[in-house]
Amino acid sequence: MTRDDIKESIFKKLDELTPLNGELILSIQNELSNPIEEYINEFLQDGCDRTLRAAPYHVLPLTPIPPTGIKAIINGVLLIELPDSALRIGLVDFKSWERPVMHTITVDHPNYIIQKNKFTRGGNSKPVVVWLQKAGKKYIECYTVTAGEQDQNPELTCVVSKLPEDMPEVLIPALTWLVASDVLKVIEKQKESELAFSSYTTSLLNL
Repeated sequence: MTRDDIKESIFKKLDELTPLNGELILSIQNELSNPIEEYINEFLQDGCDRTLRAAPYHVLPLTPIPPTGIKAIINGVLLIELPDSALRIGLVDFKSWERPVMHTITVDHPNYIIQKNKFTRGGNSKPVVVWLQKAGKKYIECYTVTAGEQDQNPELTCVVSKLPEDMPEVLIPALTWLVASDVLKVIEKQKESELAFSSYTTSLLNL
């Protein structure tokens, strides 16, 4: 779907919840020639990223993590550098693991501290992947990986940011409701914004 098609869909959702008549336009006084469209443009890319972060795994566009991102194993922990545009992991799976990992924890998670102890950290039966940032770069830490296993063709994918026109078609309804919700919030239509956000959540749940 083109960007203009997506924006038109957002306009239709806004009109469904709050008719975009002259009175509403005049109530948003500023120097923009078309304030509603400017708000849509402002929120559209962020809406894409938020939708991709929240969408269920089976509809995600997955991008392989480049082999160059795989760093050395240190004490059973493998550090992998992600593309700058990465939003979340897709799948992380090593041959020794009994199950793949599709969700990460952060360094603020209560379980992160126990990963620093080799006796309590994630193992082959319950592996753990941690999302972190160092010096402006995005990484994941994989607990636990045996020596040399990074060279044995692990399955490593992530989800990267997409332009609106490159979003999976199945996610467009959710995206347009989310952006409509953001626009309604900024023009102080809180009730309508909440209704739009509820429709966004429902769209994702129905995928």
